Amino acid sequence: MPNPEARKLPPLPFLTTRNSPFPDGYDVEAEGRVLKDLIEADDPDPTDPRYLRLVEYYERQSQLDQKKVEYQDRNAAEPLISTVEGKGTAKLGAFVSSEQNTVTIHTKEAYRLFTGRAKDPVPGRSIPPILGARTAGSMLRSLWLLSGNDNPYADWALIDIHGRITDQIEKLRSVNTEMEQQTKALRQRGINVSVVSAREPQTVPLGFASPYAFLLVEMLAEFDYFIRCIRTLEGISRVGSDEAKKKIAVEVTALRGMFELIQKYERVLTREKLNELVRADWLPGATVAQVQRVQAMIAVFGLVPREVFTGEISPRHTRRDMRMSPETLQVLSHLELNPKLPKKQSTTEPLENVAAEDETTKGEPAPTSGAATDKATASDAPPLVSSKDALPGLPNRKARREVKKAEAVAVAVAGQATEVATDK
Repeated sequence: MPNPEARKLPPLPFLTTRNSPFPDGYDVEAEGRVLKDLIEADDPDPTDPRYLRLVEYYERQSQLDQKKVEYQDRNAAEPLISTVEGKGTAKLGAFVSSEQNTVTIHTKEAYRLFTGRAKDPVPGRSIPPILGARTAGSMLRSLWLLSGNDNPYADWALIDIHGRITDQIEKLRSVNTEMEQQTKALRQRGINVSVVSAREPQTVPLGFASPYAFLLVEMLAEFDYFIRCIRTLEGISRVGSDEAKKKIAVEVTALRGMFELIQKYERVLTREKLNELVRADWLPGATVAQVQRVQAMIAVFGLVPREVFTGEISPRHTRRDMRMSPETLQVLSHLELNPKLPKKQSTTEPLENVAAEDETTKGEPAPTSGAATDKATASDAPPLVSSKDALPGLPNRKARREVKKAEAVAVAVAGQATEVATDK
């Protein structure tokens, strides 16, 4: 770096910009381009008419470096803020509750659904295990985190689960309101009846770290209050004992089915190899492993809806960066949702069209696996999915309509082809 002379230098011409960090608008980048040959020279020529500008450039560069250091030390705070005060921003991390989050449960049925029931270790006993809300909440957290990895099927699962839980909450809340009206009607006639409660209700910490898991607790609390209302009406002869048992059994079955569905989602989506699925696996030129991951998901869940794939419909809560550029959206909107394996590949892991084998689909059209089309064979390689992974079709009416429409078109085209062949 050249040394400036001791005497005061006269004002020098320099390039300026409105975005300059200097009050006089000095443009460091533009000056660097003008003085590039002098900057790159091992020994700049002092007789060069731009030499004094080079001296000024190095001085400004030094000042800019100092500003960057101070900016980082203050954690981007304004100059009036001290370095110690500026660093306080970095110490403000994630939020924590001032008190422990808890839920108070009054009924055995709701408490059992919260704690779950482990498999009986005694041989010969046929008491089935029960998946609890706390375990299901932990599984939901795994799906929530997986959604942050740009996995469209994790997004789809969260959308489905959120819809099911909120529907169940609204249903229970509506029924509870109707039962409350019956006690209010009695109160208007001078009979005061209060909703029963446990003599020793149990208050337990939630231990959840995702918004979806908290929804589970809200649903469980509404179910707990539902049972209390049922028992209240049973005690005042507004509901018979058998009817009360049936109503409770129906809701218990619904909640347990919800937990088991969450378990199936978590088991498939977080499986080794499948948990690496990202939207980039649909891009042209994807590897065999990438296409296999996509086909395995299609075999279990069917084609992901285009709106979910492009992010037009997204989970209520997700850790994925939702800011997609217009270029990215344009690419995603035109990608084939059922990509095919490269034809030249001969050794691939077999995929089973497990959705077609699933008896729980109740007549819904089974998605077609691309693996069957390409006939990828490798008898010694373990399949990515099996028939045990089959799930009922996700409750996306539009997606099911599209599948039925596509099948109808295929049947019509096949019929036309048959007529043409007959005419010939």
